[in-house]
Amino acid sequence: MNVILINILCNIYGGLDGKGKIPGSICIISAILYFSYHLLDLMDGKHARNTKASSPLGLLMDHGCDALTTFLFLMSFGNMIQLSKK
Repeated sequence: MNVILINILCNIYGGLDGKGKIPGSICIISAILYFSYHLLDLMDGKHARNTKASSPLGLLMDHGCDALTTFLFLMSFGNMIQLSKK
C-alpha cells in the first residue's frame, strides 16, 4: 500500500509527464518505506514457512502483490530521477 501512495505523491509533484521537480524528502521517505515493505514481506514469508501456514494460493497472492508494487515503484522511481526529461 505504501508504494502506491509513493507513486501518487510522485505523480502529484512530478506531473504525469515526469518533468516536475520532486522534493528530496519524498525520495527519502520513498526509500525508507520501500525498504520496510520488503523487510516486512520477507519476515512474513519466513514466519509462514516456519509455522507451516503457507499455501499455494498465499504464495501466488504474495508474488502477484510483489510484482505489482515493484512495477509501481519503478514508475515512481523513473519519475523521481526525471527519466522522461529531454
